[in-house]
Amino acid sequence: MNRFRKLEEVLFFIALHIYMADMYLEMSVFNITWNRRILQLIKYSVLLVLVVKWILCEKWHFKKVLVWGIVFSLCLVLMVVGHYTSLLMAMAMVLSARDIPFRKILKHVLAAEIIWILLIMLCCFAGLLPDLTFSHEESFAGKLAHTFGFQYYSNWGDCVLAMIMIWCYLRGRKCTWGELVLLLLLNHGLYYFHTVSLTYYGAYAYLFAFVLIVKTGWLRLDGKVWRALCVSVPWVLTALTLTLVKLYQLKILRIPAGRLSTIRSRFEYTLQAIRTYGFSLFGHDIVQYGNSDLNYRGAASGFFLDSGYMYILLAYGTVFACVLLYLYSLLYLHLWKQGEDLLIAWLTIFMFMNIVNNFFIDIPNNPLLFLMADALAYSGKLRFPKIGKALVERRHARYSLLR
Repeated sequence: MNRFRKLEEVLFFIALHIYMADMYLEMSVFNITWNRRILQLIKYSVLLVLVVKWILCEKWHFKKVLVWGIVFSLCLVLMVVGHYTSLLMAMAMVLSARDIPFRKILKHVLAAEIIWILLIMLCCFAGLLPDLTFSHEESFAGKLAHTFGFQYYSNWGDCVLAMIMIWCYLRGRKCTWGELVLLLLLNHGLYYFHTVSLTYYGAYAYLFAFVLIVKTGWLRLDGKVWRALCVSVPWVLTALTLTLVKLYQLKILRIPAGRLSTIRSRFEYTLQAIRTYGFSLFGHDIVQYGNSDLNYRGAASGFFLDSGYMYILLAYGTVFACVLLYLYSLLYLHLWKQGEDLLIAWLTIFMFMNIVNNFFIDIPNNPLLFLMADALAYSGKLRFPKIGKALVERRHARYSLLR
């Protein structure tokens, strides 16, 4: 391996592990108990390592400078408008992943997630961090959700889905039926403690897709129709989300109490966000107060914009939202060309989950973001080649596990 290439990977993975540490510290109760300056130092050390990587290892040309310039300019505008530092950090990590082997990235992400989840939970069991509990009065008849050292139960509940997805992808056809049964049991057992229905059913959907695509080979996404469907998913689901919100506002869509009370409250918060902030080109500084703030920090009222589609439109503005949706369409096209049908299923599950939760710029739970830089480099514009040529490209997939 070229020594500069090796240095590039070493610097990237150093930045990745610092970034994952920062994300998990922010999700844990350490974010409340530690000095904020320490957490800020960890956060900006990621940028320091990436800047060294860019200076020593990146090959610059006009197109790359232009694309990076547009993305970072929008991120800097949003930092000024809404103080979204985490957005700049995430996009810096995503763009820096160009040509870094994706399987190697997933191994590092999986290792970091296991280490940090176990570390935070062990600190909780040792009494160093509290186990904040939340009672589901309506949806689960008083059932308690446990945080085990995290600020909110979904912080670690969402990671269960990510780890299942990464494990199955890395194992590929070597993944046995016994492993799949164990993953099903693990998903069901952990659900009893985190109670996050979205990721619980998302894991079942992914394992079902894994069986269809990898274990049996019954599902292949060849053909012009599948290609068109893939690249249209981000835009169609954005339009669907806006339509559902409008129907709920007009009281045409009615959501009953009980197990769907959480969904109903999310629609209410979305309408509140539209009334308070409204749509704009470059977003707003949206201040949110979740259940942790209500139950343990004395917040007078709650407000949390859960829907990913509504969040990027209202918080980041329509300009960045359109850029992000375009990048996701390019990512779909890239995966389709590479013949990565399982990754397309993985991405589609997250795109549907974004209707009621936000995983758009969530690297720990949505590491497919690391393929966006390759998608920009190799897919180019959304020009569809003739179907014969496209099928040849899929048959000669560059890093498909499934063929």
